[in-house]
Amino acid sequence: MRRPQTESDVDDDNVPIIIHNVAEYECAEESSSSSDDEHSDQDEDDLNASSPRRRRFRLNPASTSYASRSTASAVIGSWMSSYARSAGFLEEAAGPVNKLRNVASFDSIGSEPPEVASVGQVEDALEREHLLTDYGTVEGVEEIDAKLQEHEHVMDVGTAPMSTFAQTVFNAVNVLMGIGILSLPFAFRITGWVVGGILLTLCCLMTHHTARLLAKCLDYSSPLPQIKVPGEQLTLFPSFRRRPTTYGDIGELAYGSRGRNFISVLFCVELMAACVALVILISDSITALFPEWHHVVVKSVAVGLIIPMTYPTSLRWASYGSLLGVVALSNLMIIILYDGLTTVETPGSLIHPAVTRIWPENWETVPLAIGLIMAGFCGHSVFPNIYRDMTEPEKYNNMLNVSYVVATIMYIFIAACGYLMFGDFTMPEITQNLPQVPSYNHILTSVTLWLTAINPLTKFPLNVNPINVQIEHSLHAVFPTYVLYPLPILHRVLLRSFTSLLILIIAILFPTFHSIMSLMGSLFAFSVCVVFPGMCYLKLFGPLLGAKEWAMEMGVVAMGVGLGTIGTIWACFVKF
Repeated sequence: MRRPQTESDVDDDNVPIIIHNVAEYECAEESSSSSDDEHSDQDEDDLNASSPRRRRFRLNPASTSYASRSTASAVIGSWMSSYARSAGFLEEAAGPVNKLRNVASFDSIGSEPPEVASVGQVEDALEREHLLTDYGTVEGVEEIDAKLQEHEHVMDVGTAPMSTFAQTVFNAVNVLMGIGILSLPFAFRITGWVVGGILLTLCCLMTHHTARLLAKCLDYSSPLPQIKVPGEQLTLFPSFRRRPTTYGDIGELAYGSRGRNFISVLFCVELMAACVALVILISDSITALFPEWHHVVVKSVAVGLIIPMTYPTSLRWASYGSLLGVVALSNLMIIILYDGLTTVETPGSLIHPAVTRIWPENWETVPLAIGLIMAGFCGHSVFPNIYRDMTEPEKYNNMLNVSYVVATIMYIFIAACGYLMFGDFTMPEITQNLPQVPSYNHILTSVTLWLTAINPLTKFPLNVNPINVQIEHSLHAVFPTYVLYPLPILHRVLLRSFTSLLILIIAILFPTFHSIMSLMGSLFAFSVCVVFPGMCYLKLFGPLLGAKEWAMEMGVVAMGVGLGTIGTIWACFVKF
């Protein structure tokens, strides 16, 4: 059912919007209206105590049990659907630069979809609202269309926010808790307790602050140009305001098409590095169980199994399958705690911890840990989508607070337990240490390593799909005569196989997991999570900021640039 209309909605409804695919939208509106009528009739029937439906459920005890089961099923379905959508946000965030657009957008937060109007209806509406102001003219229909498409914004018409506060917290924590958590104990081995704690706190505070800035940028309203149709005395988009919905939209709003292009390319390179890390993680986990197997063979077999999973254009199955990551992480935390408390020998015990260091043993390697720690806080690429998916977006800051507290507690738990248990013997992935302790339960260790190895099988297709889509769109844009979109099946298979094989080659040439994670954290995480959000905020709100706030935001950006540069140099040229 539609919510009550507010005063602001009345203003929004009076604004005429040009929809390119009118027939499709009208069909959707008709379907939605029919659905609303059905739900309305059903609600009235349920509220009527004397109705047969109500009487039947009241008199039959079995129906109450059925209703309870239906409610439980609906709750589970809602959570699963919310998680699946969050898993797909990554593809939206890394949307193609040259994506073809055929739907005009509107701000879905707190307003109903605008009604579709013909040109005559638009003219009548504008005359009634006295909006026929001369804003200048644009010669030619083609110029008008180009101008509109320049400012067009991609969003599914009628899409409504779906996730509750609890579901949003779960999705946000799941986004933050990536494979980078496996290297946190190793980062503390490099830095010691004090420096590692300072870096962890600093990364947490900076990214939490910039995540709040993203919400402010998402609520920034930008006026569209006032365009007048020659000879028709018709003004289009006279007072409409658009709002960004994705990270790329924020970049475009602040820096134009160059900002969106930069973000799209940066995301694709970051996803490429993430896929390389996933392949290395599979290899390291399998070879930890079977040391006699060569890592090149394991990587080749793993990618060979994954390649067919990248062919489908829809990866909804992978969205649900990525829940395995939640299971793997929960299992890892339980196993580490169980092994640490049931083992009395060093290394591998929490009862008798290994030797640890307060300060770094070698200060020259400390910058390597910058990226390893920062890699745990790189969720900003999908935070805008999460924000738009909230049923209560005004609670976004509270959601961030809860999500960061939960994620940071888990980070501290894994980092502290892993470093206390293994000390100077801590390996780049904490899971690699488990098979080396004979007293650990072999079955539990095997289950943990297999979960860690299987988890990337679902994450890899989700991460590589935006890269493939971007390449396919770019090829179509450059060679529209020779390359169709969507690609024919054979061409799509060849192209996507080539992309996966390229990732395999990189994983073989650069086989160290901690080096890839350090590079991802230093170069990409600082760029996406600290520098770019701060720059966009300063670009959009700079004239409105006071001197102190402007200086503070500049300081955050400068700190992000400095730490990211140092960490990137060490990740590329310093070995540990």
